[in-house]
Amino acid sequence: KKAADLGMFLLKVPAEYGGVDVSEQCYCEILEELAKTPSEMGGILNHQNGAARMLAAAGTAEQKKWLFDRVITGECIAALGVSESCGCTNYPEWPNMGVTIGDEIVLNGTKIYQTFGLIAGVSCVSCRIDGNRAMIFVDLDSPGITRGEKVVHLHGDSPDDMCVIEFNDVHV
Repeated sequence: KKAADLGMFLLKVPAEYGGVDVSEQCYCEILEELAKTPSEMGGILNHQNGAARMLAAAGTAEQKKWLFDRVITGECIAALGVSESCGCTNYPEWPNMGVTIGDEIVLNGTKIYQTFGLIAGVSCVSCRIDGNRAMIFVDLDSPGITRGEKVVHLHGDSPDDMCVIEFNDVHV
């Protein structure tokens, strides 16, 4: 919440949605300084702003309003769901996770190593829908979502609240 109050989650949000959209150099310098601290802030900041970048590039006006308002205020943390339950981030090996039914997408599957999955309010899920590569924003309070326990790495406890998230008939 303090980071949001300081404007840290506005860095890569377009100005028309209340952000400041700093230059890449400025953004990298901020991340570099945060990387020198013993905190999760660099990771959280990068996920928040990474989600903002993806949404700015491909989201609808309604999606942008919904997520930017939540991210800017610090109401929710954005997670990234990339790794599949088959243990890979190699897209051609991914199983189909979603199908389009009418004007909804129904997700069934598992994302492992979901960064910030235990504390996030929304996830930017990279998956296959109807056999095609897709990136979809999912409200993690939606019915059908189960968050697993915190993942412990081989080198010890994970500092970023990483977990497994299962999607069971999640309608988006």
